Amino acid sequence: MSELTAVAERPALDDDRSVARFLRDNPDFFVQHPRLLEELRVPHQSGTAVSLVERQLSALRETNSKVKRQLHEMISAARDNDRIASSVHQFSLELMAADSLDDLLAASRDLMLEHFSADDVSVLLIDAEQGERSVEQPWRYVSHDHPDLQCLSDVLKNRKIRCGLASESQKQVLFGERADQQSSVAIVPLIAGRELGVLSLGSRSELTYTRDQGHLFLERVGQLVSSGVNRFLR
Repeated sequence: MSELTAVAERPALDDDRSVARFLRDNPDFFVQHPRLLEELRVPHQSGTAVSLVERQLSALRETNSKVKRQLHEMISAARDNDRIASSVHQFSLELMAADSLDDLLAASRDLMLEHFSADDVSVLLIDAEQGERSVEQPWRYVSHDHPDLQCLSDVLKNRKIRCGLASESQKQVLFGERADQQSSVAIVPLIAGRELGVLSLGSRSELTYTRDQGHLFLERVGQLVSSGVNRFLR
């Protein structure tokens, strides 16, 4: 039973006198419920000035509130990470079971849309043997010397995920006619001993993918997708 529940189960106190009488009759009340002391405000007689004790208590309360907020944020982030980790694990099983490149890319797209806050997903693969952009699926193939790869050369060369505001040329290459709908973008290079292409996530919000956000799970997904794509593009 929590302290607040225990207090709520006590008889209602109608006025200040009843409260005073209750506290007098139960001198160990705050011993049994020490956390309630954090919420009390007892001014000290110091004229118009604020006493040092009051300032210290106020500072402690603010610190306590800040720590509680941070703890709640950490717990929330841990839960989100656990959820994403579980999804990535399930995703890896789906990739191993994929019978075709289309199945693999479709599973990748579903994961991005459901667990990585993506509003749109596209895949550009480097393979001269395949055709152009699929009408039914959000992925396309280009040759190694295709001019569209020029605006992605830094991503492929550095083999690092890029998040934030993409250039207009990058969005056009990655998302085609849907380019104007992407306010922020995450570009994940697909590498497996060679350059395979890029997996791109688009969002209508500029705050979804930012330059300073962590890339751990996106890196793992990129490695999984790269391994799967490499299996089909020989």
